[in-house]
Amino acid sequence: MKELYIEGELVDLGTSDKPIPIQKAVNKVGDPEKRSTTVSNIFTLPWSERNRRIFGFLDNPSISVYQPYRKLKAKLLQNGREIIPNGICEIQGTSDQGISTMIYDSIVDLFEYLNSKKLSDLDLRFYNHTYTIDNIRQSQANTSGYKYPVIGYSELPSANENGYRYLSYKLFRPAFFVKTLFKEILVQAGYTFDFPFFNERRFNTELIPFTNKVFKKPLDYDFSFESVDVELFPDEFYRRTTDANSAKFIVAMYNVISDPGNHWNDLEYTSTAEISVRATFKFTLSMLSTFLSDGSGRVYLAVMWEVLRQGTTDWISIQAEEFRNTQENLREEFKDRQCVADVELREGDKLRVSIETHILNPIGNYMDLWVSPGARATINAEDGGLQYGEVVSIAANLPDMTQKDFIKDVWQRYCCTPIEDSTKKHIYFKHFSELFRNKKNAIDWSTKFTTDHEPEVDFKLSDKYGQMSYFRYKEVDTVDNNLGIGSISITNELLPPELTVITSMFSATSSIVLGGGLLMADIKMVSDPDHEQEKYDFSEDTTPRLLLDRTVQENNILLKRGDTLESTDNAGPMSFPLFSIENGPSLSFSELIKEYFIELEIMLTDTRVEKRYALLNENDLVDLDFFIPIYDKKSSQYYYLNQIQNYIEGEPCKVELVKM
Repeated sequence: MKELYIEGELVDLGTSDKPIPIQKAVNKVGDPEKRSTTVSNIFTLPWSERNRRIFGFLDNPSISVYQPYRKLKAKLLQNGREIIPNGICEIQGTSDQGISTMIYDSIVDLFEYLNSKKLSDLDLRFYNHTYTIDNIRQSQANTSGYKYPVIGYSELPSANENGYRYLSYKLFRPAFFVKTLFKEILVQAGYTFDFPFFNERRFNTELIPFTNKVFKKPLDYDFSFESVDVELFPDEFYRRTTDANSAKFIVAMYNVISDPGNHWNDLEYTSTAEISVRATFKFTLSMLSTFLSDGSGRVYLAVMWEVLRQGTTDWISIQAEEFRNTQENLREEFKDRQCVADVELREGDKLRVSIETHILNPIGNYMDLWVSPGARATINAEDGGLQYGEVVSIAANLPDMTQKDFIKDVWQRYCCTPIEDSTKKHIYFKHFSELFRNKKNAIDWSTKFTTDHEPEVDFKLSDKYGQMSYFRYKEVDTVDNNLGIGSISITNELLPPELTVITSMFSATSSIVLGGGLLMADIKMVSDPDHEQEKYDFSEDTTPRLLLDRTVQENNILLKRGDTLESTDNAGPMSFPLFSIENGPSLSFSELIKEYFIELEIMLTDTRVEKRYALLNENDLVDLDFFIPIYDKKSSQYYYLNQIQNYIEGEPCKVELVKM
């Protein structure tokens, strides 16, 4: 007898007790990119009064309900055993026959949820900290959370006469441990987990280095504090140039519409942070000029944004719009024009609007200019990077990828399969080695296989594998595409000659020797470093990377900020992570395959896939562990159960078995 509960209420299945076919799988070996679960076919529930109420009177359009747009909690039992204990029900539609629905295991909903969330959506405030030399230095001892490794983002400065190499704090960006991120994703989704390699050296030392162009401020940073909106009002701006080749006038705007940070002083904007801004001046301009009859006195003017860098004395034009007269002694209007400049500012930099006039032959000539009331200057701030002493948001500076893609990248790298215990909200990441270790615990289905149908036999798992199956990292122009590649050779001419099975979300990273013999990861992002002024523009495009933490005991690196130099007493071990460590672990798929894909490789060699029929009951489904082999005494063979198709109580169902 079947029982189906929706939102905790028992629904009517109908007098005929129509079957609800069930499909069950966790990871089809033939399709490593996807994971499977327990799911029903679409089935129809009758229009009983109970069902109408539970599903919100779907047959009455005058009643507004939310059930068709919700994922309803579901539980499916058979003879008292929970086939789907913590599932989801989706309404597929209605007809005269009833309500069409389907149910599936909640792990599908978990991965849909993780697919809708970016890494930046995680609450990682526990790992936030201030950007200081002390925290950079202290992080070198961290084995979880964050640390500031030495990465080859740029050429390094020369060592001083004592052999010490002072690096600006600006060359240090936070890396985050993969294991910490992995744990936070699942815990914040409400799950506990077991991952067989969680305490292994390779996984324990995996780091995600910083690879963004901008060292972003916290996601809740209020950029409106740095923004300004001012207006020329109520008077017009008027100036005359006469008997001079050129003149410059500063446009004063006294009507402040918005300036929460008090950056505007009537004439100019002063930045108090390291930010990117878009400066826009919208205006209507008039000009009147004279020129000699031979035309030698023609004039023009330029409306411009200018910047004054902190510590300098010269204003520099960063964007200009030019206007020229076309007739003598006639006032001409240029209506609804604008001058727009995008500029990166540091603390103390200034911006202003100016108008510069030019007269080719000034003798006896002049020019009048007017800017109409209502001219408006807006300076809108964006994230231009973190400053010393500000709070570092780890979440804001993680790669731009979904939480699902990150988790999936981990389990694929270690050849694992996620299996959910939905009653406990616990995920077991199973490795194929467990399947082979469990041969002694194999379940004997010899008496369950039916003899009414001959087995269907296939000699390849799927077209997802090739005779040479490649596992790669994401391509990036600055790295050899073959770096980190691995392959499994399958002697089976039925397969395509070559196929890429898995491509990681991360790129491989080569190594480089910098700083007089220091080996480090080569992730060049700064093309023209100015070590003297500590100016480093992280403008080179790159991709997310994975590295392995590596502590170098003896090095000559100290940190600096301006004239403040770290004491030589602080010199000590520092992190120099690499993609592959000599005489140590590597992230190359060639090494990962040797370590974690041995059992899968065995199953892909001399492949035999059998589709047979078996008479199963609810206990077989509920107690099923895909990582305990199925044994058939008749053939003396052990199998991996790839999937169960169309299970219906009391009827043989098709099972797909892969010979071990």
